[in-house]
Amino acid sequence: MSGGVLDKAARQAVERRLTNLHKFYDDRQQAAKTDQELAAVMLDRARAIAKNAEKAGDPSKWYLLAQYLDAWCNQNGG
Repeated sequence: MSGGVLDKAARQAVERRLTNLHKFYDDRQQAAKTDQELAAVMLDRARAIAKNAEKAGDPSKWYLLAQYLDAWCNQNGG
């Protein structure tokens, strides 16, 4: 096999995984019946992104998420 074929297959696998992940969270968002449920889905999604980035060698997403949440708390009386 040539490197190009493997690269294409790997790229397709990543695209398929991202498509499936997007559908998973989109379905959960659509199923949320309350704003509280929707917020929980979005927090789960953000945590999954940070966890996957950490596994890939980029732990900085956790700090970035913490900064966003801190800003939200400060803007909303927390």
